[in-house]
Amino acid sequence: MILLVNIKEAVRSLLASKQRTLLALLGVIIGIGSVMAMLAIGETIKAESMRQYQAMGTDILTIRPEAQPRPGERWGAMAVITPEDMTRLARYSRSMRRYSLIAETSAALQAGRAKAENVSLNGVQAAFQPIKRLKLARGSFISPLDQGRYHIVLGSQVARDLDRAGAPRPLTELAIKGRIYKVIGVLAPADLGFDSDTVNRAAFTPVGMALRLDGQTGAGSAVVQVKPGTDHAKAGEELNRLMQGFTHGRVSLEVESPKQLLQQMAAQMRLLTLLLAAVGSISLVVGGVGIMNMMLVSVTERRREIGIRRAMGAQKGYITLQFLVESVILSGAGGVIGIAAGLGGAWLAADLQKWQFQAPLDAVGLCLGVALGVGLFFGYYPARKAAGMQIIDALKMD
Repeated sequence: MILLVNIKEAVRSLLASKQRTLLALLGVIIGIGSVMAMLAIGETIKAESMRQYQAMGTDILTIRPEAQPRPGERWGAMAVITPEDMTRLARYSRSMRRYSLIAETSAALQAGRAKAENVSLNGVQAAFQPIKRLKLARGSFISPLDQGRYHIVLGSQVARDLDRAGAPRPLTELAIKGRIYKVIGVLAPADLGFDSDTVNRAAFTPVGMALRLDGQTGAGSAVVQVKPGTDHAKAGEELNRLMQGFTHGRVSLEVESPKQLLQQMAAQMRLLTLLLAAVGSISLVVGGVGIMNMMLVSVTERRREIGIRRAMGAQKGYITLQFLVESVILSGAGGVIGIAAGLGGAWLAADLQKWQFQAPLDAVGLCLGVALGVGLFFGYYPARKAAGMQIIDALKMD
């Protein structure tokens, strides 16, 4: 009952000085709003990044060879992975399910009068399609029977660019460095997260043709799909150990895993969220100081009211509670408005970026609790000052 009376009195007092109340609210609104927006945006970015990495495939390893010169030797040519290397790795590895070499280069594609410059041309093997989960808009993908043929599969964006440039319809062949390639398929737009453009804006040929085109003996990388339940770190160590054994320590493997990138990204996002929250907390402290300042002014202006209540028998605890309730209501209202503003700003930012908005519900409760805590902390001193006021001093005329 006493608490309800104090709440009504606090609301009446705050509404009596609307302008001052609004100014005191602004500090808390900005502080809580900025913290809430940062936490919500951080959660949204984390969820979107995880979706992108997961779309790349969490059972895939990318391996790249690194030359390991012996003591006293100078660095020589860049290391490559040969088809024979991958065959031996597949034979002896316990974790590998399937693989595909990737021989990357770039070339201009000529189809009639249409030309596409600097297209990423990747020599791959048949397993590249199931590993990357690629779908075809038409035709077929590279097969083992195509390895000695001038066949090519176009990414969706490359095919679209050639079509807009006036390529023949249907597009059945094109020229690369004077060689005529048969177009055997066109890929549907790929949704591979961060890897989407590397497929959509690329063309694919049999790895043997790509190596011959560039005069290379091996590829610069390979993708490996591991068996279900395989630990990525152990699989990477196994492949590296086998490769070093095959080459007598001359070549090692750099292993990259989307799963490891996910873990690193999650750790970085936690640090970033803490940093953003710390920056927003500075505004919250400023808002708390504003509340304290307003409450001290309120105590001074209501000195006679306090004196009369004390003279009529009001206990110090009652006076303390009254001003604390007023401070908590002020900061709580600012917290609610700030949370709404922060979530609204984060939603707008996510909508502009075409991301799926993630509302951190635990952060909502945390921000509201912090707002109420700010009201208690910064309202305690003014409340104690009001309760400790001597009756004779409170009733003294100015």
